[in-house]
This record gives sequence, C-alpha cells and structure tokens, in this order.
Amino acid sequence: MRRPASRSRVAPLAGTIATLLVPLLACAGGEDSSPDERGEAGPDLRSADSTEIRESGQTLRSTADPQFEYAFQDAVAASVQGRLATAAELARAAELRAVELNDLDAALEAAVLPGLWRLWATGEADVSVATVESALSRYAIGELTPPRRVDLILAAFFADAGHTQRGRAFLSRYVQDVRPGVVGQELELPPSYYSAQGAIALAEGRFAEAIRALESAAAGEARDPLAADFRLGLAWERAGARDSATRVYGRFVEGLESGLAGSQPARADAWAVPYALRSLGELYEESGDERKAAGYFESFVELWESADPPLQAEVIEVRERLRGLRR
Repeated sequence: MRRPASRSRVAPLAGTIATLLVPLLACAGGEDSSPDERGEAGPDLRSADSTEIRESGQTLRSTADPQFEYAFQDAVAASVQGRLATAAELARAAELRAVELNDLDAALEAAVLPGLWRLWATGEADVSVATVESALSRYAIGELTPPRRVDLILAAFFADAGHTQRGRAFLSRYVQDVRPGVVGQELELPPSYYSAQGAIALAEGRFAEAIRALESAAAGEARDPLAADFRLGLAWERAGARDSATRVYGRFVEGLESGLAGSQPARADAWAVPYALRSLGELYEESGDERKAAGYFESFVELWESADPPLQAEVIEVRERLRGLRR
C-alpha cells in the first residue's frame, strides 16, 4: 500500500498540526476521556437502542458529548502522529462512551477506524481486516439506524484493503437503505457516498471514474473519515497527473490547517495528513524542486517523530532522502 502526505506552504507544518489536533474544546468542559478512568463496557452491544447520526463533517455522531469528543479527537491526533496503539485505545474509549449513550452507529464507527488507520500506516491488510472484523463481530449491524454511514466507511476500507467486492456490497447496502425514503424524486446521496465510490474505483484502477466521484465528494466539502480531498490527490497521482495531484494534496493540508484554527474540533479526515506530506515531498523531488521537497519531508519526519517502533523505518528512510536533498 502506497503511503502519502500533504501541505501547501513549506513553513514548519508538523508542529502546527500536531498542536492543533489536540482537542480544542475549552468551552465544552466535560470529563477526561482516558481509557483508564472509564471502567468496563456498558450495555450489551446487540440490544441497546441506537440514535440517528447526522453527518456533521467534524464528528461521528449526533449527540454532543464532551467525553466522546475528547476521546475521539485524541484518537485522531494519535493516528496522525503514527501512534497507532494509543489511537486504538482512545478510539475504544470513544466506542464505549458511545455505547453508554446508546449511539451504536457512532460506537461502530469508532471501532472500525483503527483498522483504517493501521492499513494506511503499515500496509498490513490482513491485520487491519482482522481488526475491522473483530469490531463488526461486536455489533448486530442490521439493527443500526439506516442509512448507516459506517457502511460507507467499510466500503472504502475494504476497497483500500484489496477486497473491492466486499466494498461494493457495503456501498450497495447503503444505497438500499437510502432508497426507500425517496418518493418521486431523484436519489440524493451525501458526499461520503462519492468518497466511498471513488475509493472503490481507485482500488480497481479506474482512475477517471475515481476522480469524478472524488471531485463530487470534495465539492460537497466532506470532512469525514473517508478523506475525499486526500483520495482525490492520490487518484490524480496514480493517473499520472502530477501537477493536479500536487495541487489537491496541498489544498487538503492547507484546508485542514486553517480549519483547525481557534477552538475547532479535530477533523476526522486528518489521519491522511502524513501520507499527503510524503507524497508532496516525492512529487516535488521528482519535479526537481528540492527546497519544497525537503520542506515536506521535514514536516513528515517531525510529525512521525514519536511514531510506533514499526513505523520508524519509514521515518529513517525519509530522513535519508532529506540528507540527499541537502548535500
């Protein structure tokens, strides 16, 4: 699995993003989300009632709950920094809090995201799929509130993992959930649907279709875990359109940086930042712009400075490329 990275100005980015990704909910108050202070899982996962999720673009569920917010945002921040074990623990804390709130849709989303993060960080499809399968085994997914956005996350995940047929099955199920509510009018689908559709087309090498779908998603300003802008940059890159890829990757990181100003919550698509950063470094290196390449590589190294030991080999590799650019 190719691993990318993103940002459009070459000022020190990593420190800015690392700082801004820490939960910035000073106004919200609420409990600490540390897994150690949460206790055991709450109600039975297969019998609790679920609540409707509205796509906020920033968070996973409809009910504002500081404890969930802190745990989820910390999980995203840890995933950005390559601290996958910590990210998984914090996502589990968010999952358990969602169960306490009887919001099983949000709980399942929090449960499957560590598999997505691991897949992109390590390329270990088998381990990542096992992580997601374990999450799915804890829930009776048919009892969740339709249409289930987690179906779109799962469609993209399985496509990324090389299981495109299964990805298509989740995408089809989502459409079937939406269709009964449409009477005498054209079916309207959210930006995240096109993100998932684009992920499947991208995995199958249908780059023109992937670009069309992902442009539709990006135009809808989707800010969900499917990371439409990042995937669009990847689609352009794999299609051989390097200038377009550079532009989109840069837009993704700049948008994230500006969107995190003030007291905004961490964006759920921020996990893709390190991969966009590395891709930008590679693209500028190939085009001969060594100054910009070095800036992006440096930001990647700073961001993953405290990454888990298995990821340090990639940090070392990028450091070596940096030394080559500075000779």
